[in-house]
Amino acid sequence: MSALLEAEEPSAKNLHDLNFKLVEHFDLLTTAPGGVAKLRDLILTLAMRGKLVKQEPGDEPASELLKNIRAAKERQTAEGKIKRDKPISYIAEGEKTVPLPTTWEWVRFGEILDFQGGGQPPKSNFSDVPLPDYVQLIQIRDLGDRPQPVYIPRKLAAKFCTPKDVMVGRYGASVGKVFWGKEGAYNVALVKMVDEYHAFDISFLYQLLVSPVGQSLFAGISRSAQDGFNKNDIERKLIPLPPLAAQSRIVTRIEELMRLCDAL
Repeated sequence: MSALLEAEEPSAKNLHDLNFKLVEHFDLLTTAPGGVAKLRDLILTLAMRGKLVKQEPGDEPASELLKNIRAAKERQTAEGKIKRDKPISYIAEGEKTVPLPTTWEWVRFGEILDFQGGGQPPKSNFSDVPLPDYVQLIQIRDLGDRPQPVYIPRKLAAKFCTPKDVMVGRYGASVGKVFWGKEGAYNVALVKMVDEYHAFDISFLYQLLVSPVGQSLFAGISRSAQDGFNKNDIERKLIPLPPLAAQSRIVTRIEELMRLCDAL
């Protein structure tokens, strides 16, 4: 596994060799305890280091995307639409835990992403059945295998989500768990990821947050029922930013390999 992680940035030949070695490891990894889970983590780790697909020289580099995001923020600040960002952009070389492909960038979470917490109307307003002008209040249990839907008056809903939104558990044992949303409002135990500047393909963002790299954002955060995370906890942590064009290719390759894991 370490040899796969230490492989150089993929060219056509070494990408073929890397993928051959990865598939070669399928049988070895899946015979070990928890092998399929380890294999999934390996696939996602390779993906988030730029080692799962070939890097195309024609892709617009992530540095250009970052430049456009910073320019957009400057315009919004000048127009009074947002407050000036805290100076968190500078990243020391020692903070970059692993090398990335030349067209990628390490960025701080808070520079390009945000999240919105949900609301918690009184339980006295809950209904077990949908009623006119009611919406479902999405809770963590509704994103698992045994949903127990409840509905609230739309006028009491604070924040809304859709099946295209990436949601993350905020409190207790569910801190850092990543889900696709559902149509409705969502409660305080969830946050919705906000990519205002379109830095990510939404499916790539989901896979990033599921990956060991993304899960490191939530490392060290208390799992007690009362404690959760806020923006100060994760805004300075680093995430990789590939070119937008590369993100969809990476998602396609992840999905191919995850289907093999499903079969195993």
